[in-house]
Amino acid sequence: MQALRNRELVSIRRTQLLSMFNMAIYSSGPVFVAIAAFSVHWLLGKQLTAAIAFPALSLMNLLRYPCCRARSALCARQLRRGERSR
Repeated sequence: MQALRNRELVSIRRTQLLSMFNMAIYSSGPVFVAIAAFSVHWLLGKQLTAAIAFPALSLMNLLRYPCCRARSALCARQLRRGERSR
């Protein structure tokens, strides 16, 4: 019985670690998108001013939720497709 409990604890720890890793990536995604967008803007030789940066950040923030919902919808569709193929 103890061996079964130990395997369960290992599985729970692994699940929690993967969950923490997933949340870290999900939370840091918008930061990386902003850095990439502003880096490309700068590399193209354009000047980054407050008049450009703040509306861009606002737009990126507005697009975060729809992108998350689209990902959830795609995952749900894949799950439904997988259930039909059984």
